[in-house]
Amino acid sequence: MLHDATVEAGLVVPDGEPVESIDWVDMDGDGVEDMLLSVERGILAFRNLGQARFERMQLTPLTRVEDAAAPRTSPTATPSASRSPVMPDPNSDSTTANPVSGSGTKTSRRRALGSKSPQVVAGPAGTQEMQSGLPCAAELMDALVGGCIQASTVPTLGMLMPLSSDFFVNA
Repeated sequence: MLHDATVEAGLVVPDGEPVESIDWVDMDGDGVEDMLLSVERGILAFRNLGQARFERMQLTPLTRVEDAAAPRTSPTATPSASRSPVMPDPNSDSTTANPVSGSGTKTSRRRALGSKSPQVVAGPAGTQEMQSGLPCAAELMDALVGGCIQASTVPTLGMLMPLSSDFFVNA
């Protein structure tokens, strides 16, 4: 006798709609990734119960996975995302970099590497200008004041191109 493993696992898609994509996201915050199925009429969510068992989660109707209101499980690179920086102990003897905002006291061995507010001039939408006057995407601003991660804008079919011709290191 044949058994339908998807039905036994609790993965039932109404009306036999074809599944367009499967995404794994921890929707309920329990540390176990739940399953999101993208079908023609929207997103179906299934809570992962473990041991290859799932149960249907009721969500508001969604049209895309990006619309899902789920806890973030990975860091984001957008500058508008809220950040809660972890400030190191100013008197610790750590090898990690000091925060730019500076947390040291007069007797601290740790000092800030830069100023608290970099002086940059806003350019076109989504860009900032470096000290040299070249536009730099806001997401690519480096930790240095006014520094920008240099990259080629020429399409190279996925290849990474060196930014320098100095391939040798004198040791």
